[in-house]
Amino acid sequence: MDDYTQPNPDELTLTYVSRWSWDFTTFIADAKISAFKNNKKVGEVQFQAPNTLDTSKFGDDEKRIYMMLQLLFAEKTINEAQNSISRGDI
Repeated sequence: MDDYTQPNPDELTLTYVSRWSWDFTTFIADAKISAFKNNKKVGEVQFQAPNTLDTSKFGDDEKRIYMMLQLLFAEKTINEAQNSISRGDI
């Protein structure tokens, strides 16, 4: 939907907000996806890249957003997501 479109409160609505940063290339510094239904927040997931010289902050942005959605919809556990990050998968 376009920005500022009023969602139908009977439907599940997702909002996505992210802040991108630059350190020789762009990357997602932090992001949040929230889920709403019947005007109530029913779920939320957040991601924050390391703010150091750690090169893992340059992971695959699409994979990170997809992992966030998998966490939000309980298709992955937090441990599974953390393991993927540790292995450098995302």
